[in-house]
Amino acid sequence: MNGAGRNITKVEFKEAQVFWDRFFSSQAYRDNLKERILDGRGVHMETLLHHMVYGKPKETLALQGGGDGIFILNIGGVEVKRQLLDDGTVIEVDGHAVVEPPTEDRLQLPPGPSNGHA
Repeated sequence: MNGAGRNITKVEFKEAQVFWDRFFSSQAYRDNLKERILDGRGVHMETLLHHMVYGKPKETLALQGGGDGIFILNIGGVEVKRQLLDDGTVIEVDGHAVVEPPTEDRLQLPPGPSNGHA
């Protein structure tokens, strides 16, 4: 058995916790981490530590909408705008100009036996 899925005891967990606490607290590890961060090889650790010290920025998914049928989706500071048309179609809105929805003839398959048309 490879040990996958094996439950560990509280004692084993505490031993591992103490081991890794000593490891991460060691001067050798801290010097190595500092060197990697300063050399640009520890960006993920720099980000993690920055979040630990200063807090992680709030990631939000916010929907805003007025009575005009335009919905603004804000993901990580990037706004994606969609507009609901009277016929129920949702189209992308680019700035103040409305992006033309695809025309029906571009959406339909050409006539043929594969789509049921003669």
